[in-house]
Amino acid sequence: MDKKDYILKLLEQLKDTWPMATGLKILVEGNSLSDNSIEWIIQIIETAIQEVKEDEKKEKLSKWAEFLKKLQNIESTQQSKEQKELWELDQMLLNL
Repeated sequence: MDKKDYILKLLEQLKDTWPMATGLKILVEGNSLSDNSIEWIIQIIETAIQEVKEDEKKEKLSKWAEFLKKLQNIESTQQSKEQKELWELDQMLLNL
């Protein structure tokens, strides 16, 4: 599963708790996702957490925000690793 699939699954599970998830799901389905997109979704969820008054909904949204942050961190770590590996390959080419 890629990050888009994870986010779509998250939004599907949130739609009964958080009505805005349905609209976000439609947007995500029709677009590619960048790190900025994930950050934007996290910010929307964190804003919703502050506005929700019911503890159960707050807790569920908080868990999903945490999930997205972890997904974003994994993506960032993978990109850093790939960049390092590419740099190492470039160095090897220079020494051939």
